[in-house]
Amino acid sequence: MVFCRDSDGTRFGLAVSRAIRKAVARNAAKRRTKEIIRKHLDCLPKNKRFVLLAKAGVERERFRILEAEVLKLFGLLERS
Repeated sequence: MVFCRDSDGTRFGLAVSRAIRKAVARNAAKRRTKEIIRKHLDCLPKNKRFVLLAKAGVERERFRILEAEVLKLFGLLERS
């Protein structure tokens, strides 16, 4: 998570690093991250604005691992 600020409603911005060379891989990383946010939107903090930055390597992660990492960012997962 790069940025978090109070807002009138919950909003998300997503940036994907150009270090992920192929546009297809960058778009897949965006789609997967958006799906995680959509799936857990009701559990995420309310009235906040977030900007997430997906860095190189995210395109190779399995969905469950990526989901766990995103949820950990928002404090929704027990940290082991």
